Amino acid sequence: MKIIRPEDVEPTINPNAAEHRDGTHVHRRILSHPHGGPATLDLGYNVSRVELDVQIPYAYNRDEFCYNVQGSVRAESDGAVVDARQGLFMWRPAGAATQRIATFGDYISICAFAPARTDAWSHRLPAEEVGKWDGDPDKKPRLTFRAWEDVEPEASGDDSPSVGADVRHIFDTPRMQVTRVTLSRDTRLPIGKRGREDIYWLESGTVSASAGTETLTWRPGEFLQVRPGDTVDAFEALDDACFLRWSAPAALG
Repeated sequence: MKIIRPEDVEPTINPNAAEHRDGTHVHRRILSHPHGGPATLDLGYNVSRVELDVQIPYAYNRDEFCYNVQGSVRAESDGAVVDARQGLFMWRPAGAATQRIATFGDYISICAFAPARTDAWSHRLPAEEVGKWDGDPDKKPRLTFRAWEDVEPEASGDDSPSVGADVRHIFDTPRMQVTRVTLSRDTRLPIGKRGREDIYWLESGTVSASAGTETLTWRPGEFLQVRPGDTVDAFEALDDACFLRWSAPAALG
């Protein structure tokens, strides 16, 4: 397991975007396949220090799973307008188009892609393919927004070692599982040997992550990467804590 701090990751700059060039929007690839990351999952951390209003339709050739860390965003997608507040999750299936996106206030988001992007920007569909769909209109890929409060928690018995843990699987697809976990102070959540690519982000609190003789102190805003085959004994909450996990299969297939 390894802790990754966003400030230690160099930004990835899109030379065609003015907000990237002038630094008002900063995109950092926390996990990047071209830089040694997994093939099934990558993840970006995005910070906008200026309100954006982009009216260039776009879509991707792979699934995107995002979380609104701070601020809000308005997305216009195939006639549907959604005001996504702080704390909301989003799943954009491959091919799902957005025609306009606007951010309000300082905006921070975390977005994972499955499978991982193979380079900087080729995951964006060519303009002539955005929104194109010849199949059943009811099956056209569309964005899904979801609040964690609308998801039932995973059940646990009174004698479970995870009493004090609230685990909610926000999205569960063949390519990605997105999970939100809260731990009450002093709760110990066993993890065990992992067979998937996992990247965690700690939203609040402090957590002790133990693996054999190694113990890491995991602090708010930091990411924790766990690779297939890694064995993590447990996460123990030193304060009331909340973290997210993006989890993908170990290999493409």
